[in-house]
Amino acid sequence: MKPGVLVIDDDPHVRMGLAQVLGKEYTVSLVGSIGEGLERLRHQRLDAILLDLCLNEESGIDGLKQIREVNTSIPILIITGYPSFSTAVDAVRFGANDYIEKPIKSSTLRDRLKDALEKSVQGRDKPLVREQMIKTRPIRIDRERNETVLEMIHDLSNPLTTLGFLVEDLYRPISVRDKGLNEDESERIQEVTRRLGIQIDYITSLLSHWRDMEKMHTYTGEHVSMQRLLLEIKEQRLPIDQHKHIDITWLMPAKDSVQVIGHATQLKRAIMNLLDNAIEATSGKKGKVIVRLGLVKDRCVLVVTDNGYGVAKENLRHIFRNAWTTKPTGEGHGLGLALAERTIKQHRGHIFFASVKCSGSVFTINLPLATR
Repeated sequence: MKPGVLVIDDDPHVRMGLAQVLGKEYTVSLVGSIGEGLERLRHQRLDAILLDLCLNEESGIDGLKQIREVNTSIPILIITGYPSFSTAVDAVRFGANDYIEKPIKSSTLRDRLKDALEKSVQGRDKPLVREQMIKTRPIRIDRERNETVLEMIHDLSNPLTTLGFLVEDLYRPISVRDKGLNEDESERIQEVTRRLGIQIDYITSLLSHWRDMEKMHTYTGEHVSMQRLLLEIKEQRLPIDQHKHIDITWLMPAKDSVQVIGHATQLKRAIMNLLDNAIEATSGKKGKVIVRLGLVKDRCVLVVTDNGYGVAKENLRHIFRNAWTTKPTGEGHGLGLALAERTIKQHRGHIFFASVKCSGSVFTINLPLATR
C-alpha cells in the first residue's frame, strides 16, 4: 500500500500540481483549509502532511499547532513562499519536521518528503534534530524586508510552482503513435517545453535572489564564467529575438577564460537589461546587436552595440537615472538601466554609455577578473 500524504493548500492549482507530482508514489489527499485537513487526519490513514504557511484566512502556524494536538508524530512539511527566521523558529517550536520554499521543484519535494518519512519510520526525527536543522540550514532573515515585496514573491511563487509541474509533465517523452503527432510536431512540442523550463528556472532564480538579497555594497560571491553566462542568456533569449527578427551576433573567446567574482543571477539580469534596451532601440529598423566579450589586462570587458535610434546628447546624463525613460507613459518604468548600473558597481565594476542620435549606442562594462 502506498503511503498517504495530505496536502493543505488554499491554491487549487498548487494542490493539483502536488498531486500530479506525488501521485505515482503516494496516495494524495487534497484540502484547502485547516478544518478539512483536521477532519481527514481524524478519519483517514495518513503518513505525512504538506502544509502551506499562508492560507486564505488562516495561519499555517496555527494549523500546525492544531494538527499536533491531534497527532504528535506524523511528519509535517511546511510549504512557504517567503521563509523567515521567525517563522522557521516557530515552525520548529510547534512541531514541523521540515520546510520547502516555493517555487517548489519536484525533485526537491520528493527527496525531502522521502527523507521525512524515513526518519519518522526510524524514529530519528526528534525535536533536537529539527532544532539543529534550523540552526545549520541558511535562514532568510527578513525583519526589515518590505512587506509588499514579500507578498509579490509569495503571489508569484504559486503560479510558478504550478507551471513547473506542468512543464515537467509535458516534457515527458511523447508517443507519436498514441498522440497522433508526426515526428516534427513531437520534436517541436519538446523544444518549446524545454524553453519554457529555461524561463521558469530563470524567474525562480530571480525570486530566490530577491528573497536572499541583503543590503550590502559589494558581492563576495563565487566564480562566474562570463562565457557560460552569455551562452545561457543567448539560449534564454532566442525565442524573443527570433520573434522580433533581431540579428544578434555573439563574439567571445573560445576557451572558458573570462571569469569574475560575483552573483550569476544578478549579472545575468544586468546584461539582459542592456540587451532589452538595445533591442528596443532598434524597434522599427532592421535591428542589429553585437555582444562582444574580451579581456583587457586584468579586466573583463563586455561591449553591447546596437544600430538603433540612439539617444540625444542632452539626455545622455540621464540614461542611468532611476525611473527615467523616453518611452510613452505606461510602456516603460525606467528601471532596467539603473538596476544594471547598480549591479555592476556592486561587483566592483564600471559601466559606460555612448550614443549618437540616429546612429546607435554602445554600452561598455568592465569587471575585475577572478584571481586564480
